[in-house]
Amino acid sequence: MNSKIWFYSFTLLALVGAFSACKKDEEEPEPETTHTHVHEEEVITTVELHLTKSDSTAKESEFTWSDADGPGGNEPSIDTVFLDSSSVYKSDLHFGDESDGHGHAHDVTHELEEEADEHLICFDPMDKLAQSLQVTRTDSDGKYEVGLKSEWKTSGASTGKIKITLKHQPGVKDGSCSPGETDIEIEFPVVIK
Repeated sequence: MNSKIWFYSFTLLALVGAFSACKKDEEEPEPETTHTHVHEEEVITTVELHLTKSDSTAKESEFTWSDADGPGGNEPSIDTVFLDSSSVYKSDLHFGDESDGHGHAHDVTHELEEEADEHLICFDPMDKLAQSLQVTRTDSDGKYEVGLKSEWKTSGASTGKIKITLKHQPGVKDGSCSPGETDIEIEFPVVIK
């Protein structure tokens, strides 16, 4: 009789211990995970410059800078931008990534629009072109300009290059081109007739 009592007591204790262990596992909180959003620099191999003349013709032209195999490979293909003197153009910039090797550019412009508060596009007409071309950014992230849209004003005839730099400035954007990392920096040759 005593052995049966001991057997049932031992079995009861074992079951209570097992249920306690299971309940403890259920009650243990999941370890907190920290959400980290890594802002990687954009991979950009293609830049399209769309210019629309602000006159009755509303003539639109597209110019492309493309380096499909990235730095160190083949030379990029670069269109020359032709502009009329004493004119105003509306500009749209589009950025693409052809690094997947499938021959078509993945448009990353919408990602730049979504992260507008972290990006700034800088325009730098160089040499003699600086005296004949003025570029003004016309879009905003609500606090600072972005540069995906801009206005280009020409005066007299000239030639030169314009440097276009996409800056990635998470947490440091202040409206200037100094802070942050450079996602891409390209140059278009420009002829103003």
